[in-house]
Amino acid sequence: MTTHEHDDDVARRARAQQVALFRYQLICPALDPSLSTKARGRVVRATAAGTHAGPFGGQCCYSRDTLDRWIRRYRVGGFDALTPSVRQPGSRIDTTVLELAVALKRENPQRTAAQVVRILRASSGWAPSESTLLRLFHRRELMGPAAGDEPAVFGRFEAAAPNERWVGDALHGPRLGGRKTYLFAFLDDHSRLAVGYRFGFAEDTVRLAAALQPALAEVADTSAEQLAEQGLSPAAALLELNALFTAWVESVYHHSVHSETGQTPLRRWDDGWQAAGHGPAMASADALTEAFLWSQWRVVTKTATVSLHGNTYQVEPVLVGRKVELVFSPFDLETIDVHYQDAHYGRAVPHRITRHTHPKARPETPEPAPAPATGIAYLQLVADAHHQQVAADERIGFHALYCTGQSTPPEGDQLAGQLSIDDAVNDDVAEQRAQAGA
Repeated sequence: MTTHEHDDDVARRARAQQVALFRYQLICPALDPSLSTKARGRVVRATAAGTHAGPFGGQCCYSRDTLDRWIRRYRVGGFDALTPSVRQPGSRIDTTVLELAVALKRENPQRTAAQVVRILRASSGWAPSESTLLRLFHRRELMGPAAGDEPAVFGRFEAAAPNERWVGDALHGPRLGGRKTYLFAFLDDHSRLAVGYRFGFAEDTVRLAAALQPALAEVADTSAEQLAEQGLSPAAALLELNALFTAWVESVYHHSVHSETGQTPLRRWDDGWQAAGHGPAMASADALTEAFLWSQWRVVTKTATVSLHGNTYQVEPVLVGRKVELVFSPFDLETIDVHYQDAHYGRAVPHRITRHTHPKARPETPEPAPAPATGIAYLQLVADAHHQQVAADERIGFHALYCTGQSTPPEGDQLAGQLSIDDAVNDDVAEQRAQAGA
């Protein structure tokens, strides 16, 4: 170690001692062993709330957690534990190792930094970190665009006309009554018009369909009442949230200039249809309903029946043993259409109905509150009655089997002529002794 390095080391250690002394002065009032836990907490909070002159000038503030950490260190290791670690000067990496890493990368540009690290460790027993090599490769232009690597390009696109492409997503909304809400929204890619949107209490296909289906109908009405007509029963808070969001979309968003298109969504929507020379094509009510039906596959049994979520249906006998498609609405499991190989085989006849809606078609209303407890424990009543019956019908003194000799059973618990277990044992012992003496 040179004289200069020795002087630097002495200076760093002196500064560390000053820091430790300063920390001790701050926590010293809280180290009094006569203080209770609450009193010590008040002292520490008061110290944390103040501003203190630092060990090398300036004003410093320290949090309660920092002061508590210093107190714990002092209790474990004393004054030395308050001394910060003396930083050592950073070591320089041998340039030969760095040049070898560069050569390995140029030898095979497809090698990653991790692979170069493994090669260096295998050849020389040591290697720099991956982050060090990554910075080195970028400086030497062995990685990135300078090395000829083509970055991934994500092109911007926009539909040329309204209704050519819709984009949709689900976002987490505010909480209502402690329950999380989800916003399903669909935008026309050309005009950015919000064609369908709906808040719901669940992120599932039922809520998604409730937002999308009104957008495909002839009248794009996204009122919450229509959602209720489709089988869901939203809570009052969800109804209000949907009503407020609908008002904002139709009154504010559709009439605000979009930063990308330079037009309002409603104006761009109308201009797109005027340029096309016609209006949007609307699906018929029957086609729209069929598009949102669900389907599941089932194998027809030998009795020409199929089962679906606990329900049993009768189908055509010709379908026995074949795998058929059952098409239905999740809100009406009594109406099932049967399809096989693109042919319609009529409706299945309900044979046994135990469930009327699909398990995933959960209503928007919260689960009903549990009924108040009556306080009647049925099994305990049965056990008490059983104990009373046994006590009344007892004919054999089983308690004599557990007699310890410390207490005498009350009169009447032992039947006339019945021997206790102790008497029986004593008689056997006396008889054995008599036989041995004989």
